[in-house]
Amino acid sequence: FGKAIQALSRINDELWLDPSEKGLSLRSVNSGRSAYGCVFFSSVFFQHYQWSVKTNDSDTILNLNCKLGMKCVLFYNLFVLQSILPIFRCLNSLERNVEKCKIFTSSDKCKVVIQFFCRHGSEMFVGRDEFDFYQIGVNTEITFYFKELKGMLTFSEATHVPISMYFDFPGKPLALSVDDMLLEANFILATLADEPSRASSPQSLCLSQKRKR
Repeated sequence: FGKAIQALSRINDELWLDPSEKGLSLRSVNSGRSAYGCVFFSSVFFQHYQWSVKTNDSDTILNLNCKLGMKCVLFYNLFVLQSILPIFRCLNSLERNVEKCKIFTSSDKCKVVIQFFCRHGSEMFVGRDEFDFYQIGVNTEITFYFKELKGMLTFSEATHVPISMYFDFPGKPLALSVDDMLLEANFILATLADEPSRASSPQSLCLSQKRKR
């Protein structure tokens, strides 16, 4: 499903979801009408499939087709979509960690929601090969609120500039930075301390000195 979305994103930045009794069609056409793509998923491809709903006040069947933007904003856990491509960008990570994916529409609020159910709770593993540069001095585990991070991810997605992340032990701050020829942004997030604070590792001190310079 994710690979189909990636392929259609090369045609246009808009994606049509067109459900029918037999299955779900994903469609895209470019602005010049010179390229068109359609990927059809049979209803048996899904564990559970419902393509229409009946309205409350009558027996009228309401089709759940809609149009989505391909590129815009990335959210986590519950994806209230203004865009769909960033969600299915890291397919290797999704295949390793996501056990089930639920897609549903809310016709009264005009939105589509994609929800991932991971094998390890609310947790997603990101392999080191998915980073441009990866270096860890001391093994550690930090916990922080994702709400504040979403704004940074949104900003990075809009500027198409990668994020650099620096962190140490639990209780010490998490630093994120975006650095480009035209702009520079820095964000600091607090992490939860689950044990008495320890001295900073040599690796973290080295990174800190680099940031100061």
